[in-house]
Amino acid sequence: MMLIGMIPPSVYQDAAQKRSEEISKLRHQIQNYHDARYNQVVPGEKVLLHLRKGRMLKKKYTTQIRDWYNNERKEKKKFPDIPSKEKGGSAVLFGIKQKKISSAKSSKTVKGKKEKGKKAKSKEKGKETDTAGVKLKPSRFRSEIATGISEFQRVWMEKDESSNFEQSHDMQLITRDKLKIVKAEIRTNVDSLMRLELNRLKAAVERDRAQRRRKGSKKKGGKSRGGGSSKGHRGWKSGKKVRRKKEKDLTPDRTLDSLFEELVANGIIKNYPEVPLSSFLGHTSFVVNKQQNAEKKPKHTIGDVRKLVKEYCILPLGSAYVHNNAPFVRSLLIAGPHGSGKHMLLHAVCTELGAYLFDISNVNIADKYPGKTGLTMLIHLVNKVSRLLQPSIIFVENAEKTFLKRVPKNDLTDPKRLKKELPKLVKGIGPEDQIMVVGISSCPWESDQKGLASAYNKMIIVPRPDYATLSTVWNDILYSYNALNHKFDYGNLVVEIRIENNTCLQARTRRTQPPLVLTCKRLLTLKVRPLKHIEFFKLLSAHDPVYWEEEDSFMQWFSKCPLARKKQKFLDTIEMLSIKEKKKGGKNGDE
Repeated sequence: MMLIGMIPPSVYQDAAQKRSEEISKLRHQIQNYHDARYNQVVPGEKVLLHLRKGRMLKKKYTTQIRDWYNNERKEKKKFPDIPSKEKGGSAVLFGIKQKKISSAKSSKTVKGKKEKGKKAKSKEKGKETDTAGVKLKPSRFRSEIATGISEFQRVWMEKDESSNFEQSHDMQLITRDKLKIVKAEIRTNVDSLMRLELNRLKAAVERDRAQRRRKGSKKKGGKSRGGGSSKGHRGWKSGKKVRRKKEKDLTPDRTLDSLFEELVANGIIKNYPEVPLSSFLGHTSFVVNKQQNAEKKPKHTIGDVRKLVKEYCILPLGSAYVHNNAPFVRSLLIAGPHGSGKHMLLHAVCTELGAYLFDISNVNIADKYPGKTGLTMLIHLVNKVSRLLQPSIIFVENAEKTFLKRVPKNDLTDPKRLKKELPKLVKGIGPEDQIMVVGISSCPWESDQKGLASAYNKMIIVPRPDYATLSTVWNDILYSYNALNHKFDYGNLVVEIRIENNTCLQARTRRTQPPLVLTCKRLLTLKVRPLKHIEFFKLLSAHDPVYWEEEDSFMQWFSKCPLARKKQKFLDTIEMLSIKEKKKGGKNGDE
């Protein structure tokens, strides 16, 4: 092993590693210093631009808008309306002519191509039926990424930074960006003032017209006034907006502190251990494409689960931009065998978000809030407090028991208590809420699949760990003990663990095996009596293993879920398209 260089390196740091850490810390300090300077300069530059160029820009925009509506009145004999702020304001008016010209030029070519297009439509329809496959929806983040790339190419790619060795802020770029903001703010203020001016001018013109009509015929004028007023009154009634009914607040006189104390006292709001998501160790699968090409069903790994949890829970609830643009996920079901790290993922989500944890599991609410009135009060309190304390995670332990097909006679916890309320709770979560329902299940096939799918939008299975994941976990745990010799062969230990069908993932392994084996007394005797694999197997054998049959039952259950069926349809359409392309290629080759 020593000759071929397969002995792992020592865990002790040398001088070069310490020096690199010092340099990285110094770099972060300099970055924080430049960031503080930048945050001081930016608001001050905006104020200076308002003082220097505010009056000039205001005068320029007012004269520009006045010339525009005077010309429009001469042409159309009436005052126009300035577009609203949502439509772009007066800035849109001065780009209309160019758009009209370009559209007029293109209309000539469109008229010439209409006849050809009608003839080609019948042929295109036939082609669409052959080539129609799976069309993915365009991503909402694509435009933002494209604008970022174009901005980098326009501003930063050709910029000479040789003189800016300290990498401090560039005042020219700040001034240019803030000038755009100042112009937009001044234009919106001018638009609001010019709208008032236009309304006064329109009112003055209407008064002149009304006086002329009164002089012409007083009787007709009176009738028109009476008829007009009655019609206007009827129109106002019909155009009145109907307000949506709000849910009744069952606790209008109580403060948030009192509601919070009640939920904590009843054990609904719970504390959780701080677990970073990075501690859920595991690698992503690198052989998925090869397995798909070989017509095998690829299996996901622990790293894929960590990635999905980040995309479904942490990013949407932690970032408002991602929450508004990403697909909306109200609830998530994490399924997996015992000891696979499901609770660890839940605690990692709460830790990364800094969220409040509401536990409405059947066991937790068995003797609390009895009856229908008590259940409605519980759901009301969870809804109200979770929205006031966002972000919030609503947790359901043993999620399959809510939708059991048959309730055991020995179960006195009333597991179907939330069968009707849980789907309503999930549907009530809107896009503006930073709330998610997370369920955990160790045997989801025992429940009604329709009910489970109505309550949980997304479902994730925590699989058996592969060799890469187990080796990473054991390497991270064992080499955290400095007294352990780095020549200890943990690779064979991982192989033997997989042969023995034992999962031994992060949660179980970190809590039990190494602290019980590598005690203080055992660490002192490592030089005299080296560590052996058999010492770990004595403790591992005490835990119930996860056999292949249990893993197959999870995969069979997941294949019947709506998400898996959509995926299977997607794969079937791809296979059909590939078969058609092969047939077409064979016919063309024969010809």
